Amino acid sequence: MSHLLDNDDVLLLTTTGTGKTDTFIRTIHDIRYLTENHPSAPEGKK
Repeated sequence: MSHLLDNDDVLLLTTTGTGKTDTFIRTIHDIRYLTENHPSAPEGKK
């Protein structure tokens, strides 16, 4: 899951820098953070 989010993040950062994109990137960062730090996440800890 985190690997896929990382790939999406790279694609977004290389495209437009609009407010909508910035918000979406921030949302992905939040999701990644919650996923990696949630105790019951299947791939939470590396």
